[in-house]
Amino acid sequence: MDKQQIIPTVDQRTSPVDTDQSTNFQLELSSCSSDDLLNTCRICRDETVRDSLISPCHCSGTLGKCHVQCLEEWLSKANKDSCEICGHVYHTVRLPRSFKEWLTNGQNRHERRYLVGDFACFLILSPFVIVSSYLCTQGAWHYMIVTDTWTGTGLITLSLFLWCIFGFWIIVTIRFHQKCWHEWRDRNHVVRLVKIERFDDVALDSQESDNRMETPV
Repeated sequence: MDKQQIIPTVDQRTSPVDTDQSTNFQLELSSCSSDDLLNTCRICRDETVRDSLISPCHCSGTLGKCHVQCLEEWLSKANKDSCEICGHVYHTVRLPRSFKEWLTNGQNRHERRYLVGDFACFLILSPFVIVSSYLCTQGAWHYMIVTDTWTGTGLITLSLFLWCIFGFWIIVTIRFHQKCWHEWRDRNHVVRLVKIERFDDVALDSQESDNRMETPV
């Protein structure tokens, strides 16, 4: 007859006192965490910022409050004027960004390459055109003195042609970069809140009415 192996078992049942303590501990944690989330900006989630929180839309709970600066920055980057969750339209004004911002951060890789290349060409071509025009003028004056009118006229015409080509290139280049700047400025605005509507009272009233409906008579 085989011997049966007896394995000791541990009683894993918990007492009612331990259950109550763990439940109370979980409730305290959940209440603390919920209060912290309700008093936190839904955009930055930074509890160290001391700016006042507002409720600018119909969102409630952890998504109901945010900082004014955070909301304006998000609206500027998203190029919107309404809440993406509840659809509430904010009272905003759009301000155009400056030319300096486009030069520093607004250009893509190709536009920056074109701008640097055109500027380098301008630095190289400008002395060349100026020196060539000066030499043509001096030569034309010399030939005019020795009564060689046709040669002098040809040199003056060449000088004017160089200036026309150079001026045309400058105009086309400036218009191209101006178009890039205007397109970027139309897509990127600084959004500012003009009128901030607070929906704290509305949310509290709706919550109280829901609680009254759920309370049994």
